[in-house]
Amino acid sequence: MPAPAPPDSALALVLRGWEHLRLQRPLAAWASWQRALRIEPEDGAATEALEILEAAEELPIAARLKYKFRSPEDYECRTRWSSRFAGRNLEDLSVAAEAFASLAYEDENDGAARFNEALCLAWLGENAEAIVAMDLAVRAEADRSPESAVASWSVAEILRQGAGAEIWADDLSHALILDWAVEDGDPLLSLSSFASLQPVPPPLDPVTGKSAVTDARVVEWLDRPPGEKQASPTGESLPHVLATVIATPGRIRLSSPDRESLETAEMALLSRFGDRARSLDRRSTPLPLRLMDAAAWLFRMPASEEDGVQSALRRAAVERYFEQVWITRPRLGLSGRDEASHPPLSPVEAAVLASGGDSVALAKLSAVVNIREQLSARPHVASLYEGYPFDRLRRRLGLPQNDPSTVEKEDVSSMGRAELVALDPKTLSRDVLADACVAAMAVCDAATIERFEAELASRPQDC
Repeated sequence: MPAPAPPDSALALVLRGWEHLRLQRPLAAWASWQRALRIEPEDGAATEALEILEAAEELPIAARLKYKFRSPEDYECRTRWSSRFAGRNLEDLSVAAEAFASLAYEDENDGAARFNEALCLAWLGENAEAIVAMDLAVRAEADRSPESAVASWSVAEILRQGAGAEIWADDLSHALILDWAVEDGDPLLSLSSFASLQPVPPPLDPVTGKSAVTDARVVEWLDRPPGEKQASPTGESLPHVLATVIATPGRIRLSSPDRESLETAEMALLSRFGDRARSLDRRSTPLPLRLMDAAAWLFRMPASEEDGVQSALRRAAVERYFEQVWITRPRLGLSGRDEASHPPLSPVEAAVLASGGDSVALAKLSAVVNIREQLSARPHVASLYEGYPFDRLRRRLGLPQNDPSTVEKEDVSSMGRAELVALDPKTLSRDVLADACVAAMAVCDAATIERFEAELASRPQDC
């Protein structure tokens, strides 16, 4: 058996980089391979690894960017930095992180120093610590350099999915594991007596391409039967996957990237098999970066619909998910003054703060939406989004739009809180008023919703 490579050799760094990537730490992987090239400039393994990461289109862009240190903002800052760096080996990331941290400690408005500290920590694979530093960078930058603050928090959104930062992750796979004895009978037959189950192929191991589980039967538990072709199908009327169920000898496992969907399935289990379900084992783990948007794809299409109808239904389902469901879900990435002591906020709650002048909330919310848009642009999933313009979501949340021409100004269904509050419901047709009611229920105060619903109730059905 060959001796292991020295810990600071190019080979060891290449291997360490692949381990970082396996653990969802792409920034640390990139830094390891760069360090390998500093030791062996012609190292083919490190060069190939960097090329693979750069071309990994299944990852959001923010996970593949080549990040650089930010420069000091003025002469005084440059002088202070130079003094602090004298005699230090800044190629040692731990030394550099400490130097930048001390600079930021001396001047809490030095956002560049705090960002550079966070970047050093991210390159070291210390994701949790990097997120804390990046939060401080955003707070220093949000008023004076909003674009820098958004860019900083976009990095944090990637870091929170990596190993070591599990407590900060927002996009999770939730699972319930339940022992199922042979004498309890066939678990899928028992579930099918009260649930709509659809067989699906077992999950594949991403490395071997073979089934990731043995002796397993896999079904999707839908919230309603698939049904036949509907006269006027909508995104809301599509069947929704409550959980993927894997039955193996002695146990069943239910999983979903949507906590609320899995909780619905759990409640049904408890009501049906109360005594048996007391042994439920609940687990939550960060989703892989390539599956961060998995919760958007829990609807199922009727096979009987034509391609054009299916395309329209997918688009409607995407709109509904982001503009009515996703915006109401709390996220640690939108928490208050610091994530450790303040509860997570939903995008709608963060939007209210942003509209009131909270520049930090605005920067964080913008970054979170930007990452969602990056996920939608990946080539292998772009067609599933059916061209959904995320400026609809930005409008809904009161954020500046990148390209307002992608959203119809008169489209009430994409309006945000301020626009809806300003509407006079008496001037709207019944159909438009119905759209306004749906939008208002997602983002507005109770008084606005009541005003719209009262006007809608007063209209004849054919009005």
